[in-house]
Amino acid sequence: MRLYSVVLSALAVLACAQACRDPRPPADGTAAAHPQQGESAASSSPLMLSDSDRLITRRSLAGVALCTSFDRIDSLFPSARDTVVESEGQSWPGKLVPVRRDEWILFEGSGPDTNQVWRMSTNSPLVHTRKGLHPGSTIGDVLATGDLLSVEYPEGYLIVELVDENIGIMVDDSSAVRFWQRYHYEEGVDPLAVLERSARIAWLIASGSCPDRKAAT
Repeated sequence: MRLYSVVLSALAVLACAQACRDPRPPADGTAAAHPQQGESAASSSPLMLSDSDRLITRRSLAGVALCTSFDRIDSLFPSARDTVVESEGQSWPGKLVPVRRDEWILFEGSGPDTNQVWRMSTNSPLVHTRKGLHPGSTIGDVLATGDLLSVEYPEGYLIVELVDENIGIMVDDSSAVRFWQRYHYEEGVDPLAVLERSARIAWLIASGSCPDRKAAT
């Protein structure tokens, strides 16, 4: 399954249960509200990640695999905070894990399944792909890998997909705004040629679907 068949429903308003601001940019191209200092993205004790836990793949992040139970997230990360994700009239739970000040890892369920992790994302530069791309890397760095890329626009958001790794990239707000000022879905225009090489990765996304546990029993 392609990443964005799942991510499409996930690009939504994030409402944190403990005073967290939405880290996702709005679809209208205006500046996004990010976690504020002292709020849930800040941590007095920085999260310790091993070298292996800093790798994001299509199936795992921070040592957590897709379809892990939320109870397991609580046991692995005592600092995890309850979060509610809402999209198109549906809502589902998530866990927001502080990494360092203003950095976080977000584990989400889905509308039908509120018990397992279906999506994982982070804005922490500590986390990287197999080729070393991380939040803070530029689109120029992404292009330099020579990997196959695609561009998607779920709900008006700009997403660059690392096709081989099945990992999604959201760029920084200001670069996304400038992209939409210059790009108008013209036939024959490569959106990657419009996106500034200096645009930076704001956060990385891994996503998938989980088996129906009830159906399996």
